[in-house]
Amino acid sequence: SGIEDLKNLKKIGGWAIFRFSKIKSLKNLEYVGESFYSGDSAIKTLSKLEYVGGDLFLENSGIEDLGNLKFVGGQLYLNERQKKLFADKIFLKNGRYCFRNQEDYVYNNDYLEKE
Repeated sequence: SGIEDLKNLKKIGGWAIFRFSKIKSLKNLEYVGESFYSGDSAIKTLSKLEYVGGDLFLENSGIEDLGNLKFVGGQLYLNERQKKLFADKIFLKNGRYCFRNQEDYVYNNDYLEKE
């Protein structure tokens, strides 16, 4: 896509795929209903993004900051640098990286065992 700016977009109901996009900033984006993929993009921070309903694919990206992220409903895909950088916000369970979701969000993660 030739889109270079998300302008005032706050919500994407489905997948958000920014692979090879010209977008450098997520600006006001707060919500992605499905999975988020930022591989091979110029995006460095998740900025105001708070919610990702599915998986979060960052491993092929230059993301260095999770911004306001509070909830990820699926698995995290990270490179080794990001695993160290975000160590306080992630955990490994059953061989999968997951986000430490804040308690004020409904914790719904199909990848984790129900306790």
